Amino acid sequence: DLAILQFRKVIELDAEYLAAYLQLGLIYEKKKDFPRAQEAWKKVLELAKDDNVKRIAQKHLNNLKP
Repeated sequence: DLAILQFRKVIELDAEYLAAYLQLGLIYEKKKDFPRAQEAWKKVLELAKDDNVKRIAQKHLNNLKP
């Protein structure tokens, strides 16, 4: 998937680019790739400074299907 490749490239250039992880979380959820979605959302939680972003990431983590 081109979007995944592009966001991964962004992360290679800047490993702390929050928006790339957020987008990857959404893409992986849509593709039902829950382990990778979980990884992306955990990184969002780690990097986010804004409480609203943290709540969104936690909500997505809580809703992931095993």
